Amino acid sequence: MIETFTLYTDGSCPKPQGPGGWASVCLEDRSYDRGHGAVSTTNNRMELMGAIGGLRALPPSRVTVFSDSEYVIKGFTLYRPKWEAQGWPARIKNQDLWFDLIEQVERHISVAFKHVKGHRGDHYNELADELAGYQTDLFARLAVDN
Repeated sequence: MIETFTLYTDGSCPKPQGPGGWASVCLEDRSYDRGHGAVSTTNNRMELMGAIGGLRALPPSRVTVFSDSEYVIKGFTLYRPKWEAQGWPARIKNQDLWFDLIEQVERHISVAFKHVKGHRGDHYNELADELAGYQTDLFARLAVDN
């Protein structure tokens, strides 16, 4: 039987470049996955990692990914086909993560991306945001200790 999942994803990097974290929340099995980025990362990279990490954690299935990141949503649904048609121009940032996201999407039966407005009271979006922020804070403290 093909399973269906709903994921809420988020990324966090409060400074233009610095420590970052990401998170995904799966509604069906009430699980979450989270991680942190490099000492020097960006918010867009962490937003992408939220989607990648969430999809990676699931078995091949039907998935709806909710994100407050227009970069992820529009990037994958609107701009990716153009970038592919142009042979992925060098000006496209984070190509390594876009390729990873494509790989994760292709593992699944279907993946739909939906935008949710951030910080507007959506419980699961807020939870993903909180978890991503926690990972960012944790990693920032670890980086200082080393």
